[in-house]
Amino acid sequence: MLIGITFLWALFTPVLPAPQPKPDIDFEALAARVHELVNAERDLEKIAPLKLDDRLIELARSHSADMAVRDYVAHFTPEGLSPTDRAKKAGFSCTAQPFDNSFPLDIGENIFMSYLYTTYEIREVNDEEKRTYNWKDFETMAREIVDSWMHSAGHRENILTRDYRYAGIGMAADTDYRLFVTQTFC
Repeated sequence: MLIGITFLWALFTPVLPAPQPKPDIDFEALAARVHELVNAERDLEKIAPLKLDDRLIELARSHSADMAVRDYVAHFTPEGLSPTDRAKKAGFSCTAQPFDNSFPLDIGENIFMSYLYTTYEIREVNDEEKRTYNWKDFETMAREIVDSWMHSAGHRENILTRDYRYAGIGMAADTDYRLFVTQTFC
């Protein structure tokens, strides 16, 4: 009888897919691809491409990491610091002048948050929750970021502002598999 019970148990035990590791994302490569796609949007409008600036990259990375660690998505920090405030605090100022020389430029900023996966499935096995994820691929993530910005009036305006000549992109992920992206402009 024990053989029959073991056989029945084996028939009805759920078979789960192998656990899927968190994707190993090269944030620098993803940021470079997003930068290419942003410049492609500028090219469609006959606007000069943005050049990457290491100081703007650091500002963007810092803000993305802060949003991931402190669980918020906003241009202003919980303390109320704006992108320009954060840049000044880091010793950076946007010294570029617009083409018409009407006023000095402030730091421009785009932000984005999404998940690293498209869907996930939860199954309970032996009173333990198991999740399996359908991870987004590299190109899907890059296009999702830029498409989101291009469909938002303020973010689109930053991307297509002729006066901005430099940009930086920084990314961070949290333990809930959320991707935080910041793009800074000067």
